[in-house]
Amino acid sequence: MIVSAIFILLHRYGCRSTFFLRCYGKLGPSSYTGRGFMLYQARVSTVKTMKNVAIITSHELAHQWFGNLVTPAWWDDLWLNEGFATFLEFLGVDRVHPEWNILDTMVVDDIMKALVQDGTPASVPLFSHVASVKDLDKIPSTITYQKGCAIIRMVDYILGRDTFKKALHTYLNQYQYGSVTHDDLWEVLSQQARRDGKDLDVKGIMDTWILQMNYPVVTVQRSSHTADQVLVSQKRYLEDYTAADPEIFTSPYGYKWTIPLTLTSSRNPYFNQTDRDILWLHWTSRQSEITIRDLPELSDPNAWILANVQMYGFYRVNYAASNWLALCRQLMEDHLVIPAVNRAQIIHDAWSLVKSGDLEISIALKTIEYLHKEREYAPLFVAQRELVYVRNMLILTPVFGALHVSL
Repeated sequence: MIVSAIFILLHRYGCRSTFFLRCYGKLGPSSYTGRGFMLYQARVSTVKTMKNVAIITSHELAHQWFGNLVTPAWWDDLWLNEGFATFLEFLGVDRVHPEWNILDTMVVDDIMKALVQDGTPASVPLFSHVASVKDLDKIPSTITYQKGCAIIRMVDYILGRDTFKKALHTYLNQYQYGSVTHDDLWEVLSQQARRDGKDLDVKGIMDTWILQMNYPVVTVQRSSHTADQVLVSQKRYLEDYTAADPEIFTSPYGYKWTIPLTLTSSRNPYFNQTDRDILWLHWTSRQSEITIRDLPELSDPNAWILANVQMYGFYRVNYAASNWLALCRQLMEDHLVIPAVNRAQIIHDAWSLVKSGDLEISIALKTIEYLHKEREYAPLFVAQRELVYVRNMLILTPVFGALHVSL
C-alpha cells in the first residue's frame, strides 16, 4: 500500500487522513508549519524533530484503521479515533526505535498532561453529547487525545495484551467500512475476554471512566491491626476543591470509579505485573480492605508500598506520611529499585496532591532530593515541570533570587 503526504500551509487543522493521502497543515504554534514538523534532515534537524516526525507519522498511519476503516457513528465518540491513534503512535514508534523508551515519554508527556487537564470541575467527560461538529471546540483536545490514549492503555492492561489484540482484530473485521459506538467496542472486548476465560464486564468497568469527568485519587494505607491488610479508598481528585462547578455535566456514578489496582512493596518489589495481578476497587465502594501477601513488617520504618504499578491506571495515589517518607528514602538509597515511570509518578502525584491540599509540601520536596542521581528522562522531566510551579509561586518573593541561582 502506498500512502502519499502533502503539506497545505493554510490548512486550518493539523492533519487529515484518507486511505491513500495524508494532508499536513499547521502543527503547533502558528509560527510553525507542517513542513517544520514533518521534514527531517540528518545533522541539521534536532532529535526532538526526528521524534516528532516519527510520532506524527505513526499517529496518522493508525488512522488507516481507527478512523478510516472503522469510523465513530457520531462526533461524541471521536475519542475512539484519536485515543487509539495516540496510543498506537507510541506503540508504532517503540516497535521501530525501542532504544528511545518512547513508552515512558507517553506517560509523562501525554497521560500526565491529561491528568492535569482533567483535574478541574471545568473538565468534560470523554463521552458527552455533541449536537454538531461545532461543539467539538468546547472539548479540550487533551481530553479527546491524551485522556483517550490513557483509557485505551488502561483497558489494554486490564484485558492483557494478547486478549486485547485478538479483540481489536475482531473489532476491525466485524465493523470494517462501518460506524461504531463505544458500546460496540466494549462488547467485542467482553466477548474476547470471556473466550479467554476472563470474567470481565468491560462496559461496567469502562463506563465509569468515560461517562464522568475527572478521576480518583486512591489512598492506600497499611492496617494497624493486621500485617497483611491494606485499606484502600477513593475520592474524586480536583486540584482545587473550592473551585466552582459549572454543573454542565452530572456524574451517573457519583464520581466513583471501578479501579484496577496494582500494588507492590519493599519486601518483594515486583513491577512486571500483568492483568492477573489486578485487584479491584469497585465504584459502589468508597473503601475496601485488601489482603496482600509478603507485605513488610509493620515495625519496619523503611518499609513501603507502592500502588499503580507502571502507572497503567488513570488515577493518582496518596499514602500515609510514613509511607511517602519511606519511598523517598528508597529513592535516596537506591532509586533503581523503582522503575523510571513510577519514580516520575511519585514526583507527579506528590506535587499534584500538594496543589490540591492533600499532602504537605515538605514531603513533595523530599521526592526530588535524590535527583542528582537520576539519569532517566521521565523523572527529570516531571521534576523540572513541578519546579516551574515552585518558581512561579516564589517569583515575587525575596527568596526567588536564591532559588533562581540554585536552579
